Amino acid sequence: MCAGILGAQVGAMGYVFNLFLGMDQIWGIIIGCGIAITYSTVGGMRMVVFTDTPAQKSFLSQLSPLCGPHCLVEVPGRILKFNKCSAYIK
Repeated sequence: MCAGILGAQVGAMGYVFNLFLGMDQIWGIIIGCGIAITYSTVGGMRMVVFTDTPAQKSFLSQLSPLCGPHCLVEVPGRILKFNKCSAYIK
């Protein structure tokens, strides 16, 4: 599956280079792969993780307490409904 995703991305890079720069799609694929490999080798994925982790942490820690009570509805008869799914509370 990962190879298919990578193949689709590389094919898209070749198409974009062909569309905007007018070069052959094979050369666009080769240049796109070179850019992706260089970016990953230099530390691109590491920097994505370092920047996304604090953003996700702040988003989840601040918005989850606000959204949680709105998702739960207590109904008479001790049934708790959550997004149209019912679970019996003992």
